[in-house]
Amino acid sequence: MNETYDKKMAVRAKAAFLGLFVLALAAARLVVAMRFAVSLSDPIELAYSGLSVSMPEGNGWRSSKSWDYSRGEITLLGTFAPGVLKATALVKCSYIFPAEIVDVEKRFERRRLAVDGKIVEEGQIKSKSAVVDWVRMNQADGYNYIFGSAELPDYRRIEIEVQESAGDVDLAEKVFKAVASNLSVTDNPLLESGAEMIAKMKDAGLAEKLENHNRRNQFFIRDSRMQSDIIGFTTDVLIDTGRTKEMNIEAMGLYYTRGVSPHEEMTSFQSDNRFDRFRWKTELVAGPQGARERTRVEVVLGDSGILDVTKIGSSPGDSSVIGGSSEPNRYHTSGASAPDVLIEQLLARMIEDGLEETLVDMITPYGSIVPTHISQIRSESMPGLPASGVRDALRRDPWGLGAGAEDAAYMVKLTPLDGRGFFKYVYLDDQSRISSSCVRGRGTLLFDRTEPEEAAKKFPERADLILQDEKLRQYLMDEMI
Repeated sequence: MNETYDKKMAVRAKAAFLGLFVLALAAARLVVAMRFAVSLSDPIELAYSGLSVSMPEGNGWRSSKSWDYSRGEITLLGTFAPGVLKATALVKCSYIFPAEIVDVEKRFERRRLAVDGKIVEEGQIKSKSAVVDWVRMNQADGYNYIFGSAELPDYRRIEIEVQESAGDVDLAEKVFKAVASNLSVTDNPLLESGAEMIAKMKDAGLAEKLENHNRRNQFFIRDSRMQSDIIGFTTDVLIDTGRTKEMNIEAMGLYYTRGVSPHEEMTSFQSDNRFDRFRWKTELVAGPQGARERTRVEVVLGDSGILDVTKIGSSPGDSSVIGGSSEPNRYHTSGASAPDVLIEQLLARMIEDGLEETLVDMITPYGSIVPTHISQIRSESMPGLPASGVRDALRRDPWGLGAGAEDAAYMVKLTPLDGRGFFKYVYLDDQSRISSSCVRGRGTLLFDRTEPEEAAKKFPERADLILQDEKLRQYLMDEMI
């Protein structure tokens, strides 16, 4: 009897074990199916770009719902962590602008060196919106890594990275293909309006507005965080040197602040009447006496529309600069590109055209090209500001606009789309000349229009440069040798 019972129990145990094995196998298949079932989020739009990206979500994936602006990058990030604390895979999308002129093979080689990998496979994914060239690499630490790059309209670019650490190549490839195949790129009407506005500026020519007279702007600089009212000044001169000259437009600028760490920025700009071609030199000297650092940047735009940027030293706020580099970097410029030395002329054109908002690829003195959203702010929507001083205005004004808004005929907000969080309010008079401005970032800097004689009294050490254009020109020439 016991023998019969034992045999029955053995049969039941085997059946139970087989059942458990089948269940385990089914569960394993379910887990595998879940890993490979890549569900994508709704498209996540990058503001003012026309680009949308769908990221993997669910089945162990956690992804960003918005683009992140940090560390000098504009990115979307997703991670795969199925029931464990440590992620075993990630996907990252990066929006790149300006797109340096570098062929795709060189881009792949740069990335291979950066991740210490070996290229084992390459291919191309075509969708309705973009063509993504990609390579798969085996990294020295055993990771699978896939990198892809796609050109976007107006010389933008998107880069897609997938990294996987559990030896699951199929998962990495499936996720990469899903993200790359679902890129969405649409028209960018704000950038188109910016290009139309700049085309009108070019057709009219810069000399028409100058009428062979100098355009001089002089501003005191104030820092809301400091006790001293005035910490520095800027002086800018724009001249039509003669309509018969090819490079007839000349601009000179000096930005000067005192303090423990004085700062002096000198700019010299020459262009043709349409600013289709220009040469722009900038010299920055900053730091305490005896430890001053000097940075030089030369920006040249030729007939081809390609911007050559040569930098020696390192520029503040520019992560692309390589210290001591003298080899030029090359960038395409779009129809919406303009040097920010012409910001007053650009804003005057925007007001004349009645544009409420637009997008411009602003070229900076440091050679960066920064997409910048520009919008008019109607005076009736602004709180009244006292004229009793900058600090009082800041204290009473919840917008943090500073002095100058109350009497402005036009108010414009400029927001660089580079992720640094800076923005600028510019106030213009009824002739569309800048009367004051306010730059807000980590702190608040205010620029109030003044007369050259007043600036010379406040800064006697630079009086000659403030009062005499020829002295300023000679000073710039001497310093920029």
